[in-house]
Amino acid sequence: MSKILNYLLIVIIATLFIWSCQEQSTDPKEQSTLNKGVVQWAAGSGNYEIEPGVMRIFTHNAQRKEDGSVNGRFMLNNLSTDIHIIGSVLCFTINGNEAYFGGVIEESNYTNPDFPLLWQPGTCVYFSTVDNGEGGNTADIISLTFNGVGATPFTQEDVLGFCADPTTCPWYFYPKREVQDGNIQIVP
Repeated sequence: MSKILNYLLIVIIATLFIWSCQEQSTDPKEQSTLNKGVVQWAAGSGNYEIEPGVMRIFTHNAQRKEDGSVNGRFMLNNLSTDIHIIGSVLCFTINGNEAYFGGVIEESNYTNPDFPLLWQPGTCVYFSTVDNGEGGNTADIISLTFNGVGATPFTQEDVLGFCADPTTCPWYFYPKREVQDGNIQIVP
């Protein structure tokens, strides 16, 4: 029962996280100017199994403005290990219904003396999503979140390169997971 309550609490926190990262207004004149200059965006939240019985909860949002600037946030919670990470999106690329993200971790509770550099603030991460539309029978897709190869963390240069050409990421062809209890939206 406590796992269910923990899960529900995390979903609520993830939803509030996305909502708090977006500027809010009830004034229609102001609302039309808040998204002024946004030419692409991608967002999503939900959960997925990284292996049988091991769930992760995620949320992310990113937008690109007319001037090319990018902003966004991501959050990941591994329920089996109780690892939480939060960070900022540095770059993202949209190709049809797929989006590829690079970011940097700002907060983490990960501690593992065998891999002291991974999942720490300042470590860069990379992940991708697929938006399979609304109301269909095909689930949206998310990759695992990758932050390095072995014990060598990705650098900002690495993830910027992956955003420019996703096929250069060493994990590009790694199997992806179906999103459960969630949704991905990509607007090219």
